Amino acid sequence: MIKLIRSLLLRFLTNPVLIAFSLSLAILVVRCLERLQYATLWAEDGTIYFNEVYADPVGSIAHPFAGYYQIFPRLLAYFAYLYVPVASLPFFASIAALIFYSMCIALFAGKGYRWVIPSTGIRVFTVVTFSLLPGLNEIAGNIVNLTGFFMFFLALVFLKDFKTAYNPAEYILCILAIFTQGGCILFLPALCMRSYLRYRYMQSAWGIWQEIVIATAIILASALAFSTGGSIHNPKTHDLLQYILVEIRTILALFVMYPWTGDLTKEFMSIVAAPYLVRFAVGYLRWYSQEHRLLFYSVLAGVLAYPLLTFLVRVGSSGAYSGGIGTAEFHNSRYSYLLPAFGLVFWVSILMRIPVIKNSRRFIPALFLFAFCALAVTRFSIPAHENHSAWKANLEELNRSESTGCPRQVTVPISPPGWSFTYISPKGIELQRKGQICP
Repeated sequence: MIKLIRSLLLRFLTNPVLIAFSLSLAILVVRCLERLQYATLWAEDGTIYFNEVYADPVGSIAHPFAGYYQIFPRLLAYFAYLYVPVASLPFFASIAALIFYSMCIALFAGKGYRWVIPSTGIRVFTVVTFSLLPGLNEIAGNIVNLTGFFMFFLALVFLKDFKTAYNPAEYILCILAIFTQGGCILFLPALCMRSYLRYRYMQSAWGIWQEIVIATAIILASALAFSTGGSIHNPKTHDLLQYILVEIRTILALFVMYPWTGDLTKEFMSIVAAPYLVRFAVGYLRWYSQEHRLLFYSVLAGVLAYPLLTFLVRVGSSGAYSGGIGTAEFHNSRYSYLLPAFGLVFWVSILMRIPVIKNSRRFIPALFLFAFCALAVTRFSIPAHENHSAWKANLEELNRSESTGCPRQVTVPISPPGWSFTYISPKGIELQRKGQICP
């Protein structure tokens, strides 16, 4: 028994992905303690996913929402319908979201990402830092906002060394993410680049087929999105110019500057300092091999284009990017997440190329990550959702409806105010079919 424990412990300590997953999950759980303690359903989790899964269990998996199929949240809701008591739905949704978030980001600690960040320790540290990013106040602890996070996950997966095949976890999660995240079409050029590089340098038929299958999934998911009502509105010329200006400001502030200065980032700093940082970065990008540079640029283009796509798809969303860095509104918005997240990867990768100390390139990137963590300390705690007391107040009625079928349905207010979850008891439906009436 002792030998088995020792063997398992040794295997854990030598697996950077498991270490990154455990540390990230631990930090997120600590950050979300209040949210887990006073768990309630969030917005679409209750009103769309769980409402519909209780009304139409299997059919709800294929229901489109907001213009595209959100397969991953639907599957989680269906799993909860089968195995999770209704009273535990908020806690399940919260902890499942944290686990899947930690699982996805931890894959970046694997060997296939050495070309991006050569040091295993620094890769693990970078993954842990992903648990302190802005925007997690909205993303952490609910299922629906995993859809926004999946854009970053796809960017990480497509950064994987083209000489290394996707592992099963990456492949399955990637396909699920594609049929969940509407913006995945932006990574189609990156998939074409990966296919070309695999053909040119590896001549691996299996590797090329992997990329073709993923690219086909992206095309199919995008076609399904447009067939179910997803569309890009046609902006007026002055609106389009405004979107482009906001896009440039957003990239300079969140992608270039925020990883360095955190919540201290100001717009004038972005305008003055960002061009010098970009010039500095371009110099060190030459340290990548030509093929890795092409891969990096193709993924980076998809990430940087995402805010503009958001502006065109969601009218009025440009205001979410345009200012207020460091405010509660900024940290409570999922739109604040993607660019700082990929910016961290970008800058750590660049800093790893600077030989400051003999035989060690880890000092400056480690210092950079420590500074980012230090700047995030003041916003460490993620508060409970609003309106959380309503769930507890209705627990007794929910439990009675689940166990006896009476009342047949229970409506509970959830967060944010104005949203609600209607539980339709399977036993209540059965009683209704038999013609029995609740007392």
